[in-house]
Amino acid sequence: MPEPVAPTFKYAAYDAEWFTSSDVKYWIGNGTNEVIVTIDFVDNVENDLTTFAWGINFDDSITGIEALEKLSEVDEDLEIILNSEDELISVKYKEMIAIADEEKDWRAFYGENMSSYRPVEFTEQLMDNSMFGIAFGTQSVRRPYVPFAVEDPTLGISNNEENIYKIWPNPASDILYIDSELVLDECIIYNMMGKMVQKSKKNVIPVNSLSSGVYILEIISDSNVVRKRFVKR
Repeated sequence: MPEPVAPTFKYAAYDAEWFTSSDVKYWIGNGTNEVIVTIDFVDNVENDLTTFAWGINFDDSITGIEALEKLSEVDEDLEIILNSEDELISVKYKEMIAIADEEKDWRAFYGENMSSYRPVEFTEQLMDNSMFGIAFGTQSVRRPYVPFAVEDPTLGISNNEENIYKIWPNPASDILYIDSELVLDECIIYNMMGKMVQKSKKNVIPVNSLSSGVYILEIISDSNVVRKRFVKR
């Protein structure tokens, strides 16, 4: 019997329904085809959100690297740097940046959904109703994890209107209260990996079923979207 050989790539058990096109909030381009593009910085010492998602509409065909370039042309917070061979060297999104070196670089993944992500080249032709993602690391880097949907700045959405809502107590053990004169449409709680863990349409939210840790509360009302961080004790 030959000696066993460890697999060179780790496939995580992702669920296809964890993130779909209905979760995308920032679409660019025109066309009848659509692809979700995710960027995963994987590791962040501040334990903050690291995976982000956009959507692209297109006709005919588009490659993975062309999709990234289109995003960087439209989203002013995203910067993509290629070398002379069109190899991806650096990706910066807001305050997060990852630069390829001798140990780590950017890897590309593609599939029909999160469950079918597989390693590909950046020149992969993207098809309708698919997902293309990149993640920063070594050959065994994880596939892009559950992303946080990037907001479209042209929709009048604000992330900084801190005075519209007050949440208490923080930290919270059993109940989280939201004080506001505005009528809430929906409240969504995300964990720090960007996965939605709870939804509510009320300003009194039971959180006793959540594990201890830090969460993001997304409060949606009319054209306003405000995010606040809270601690579940």
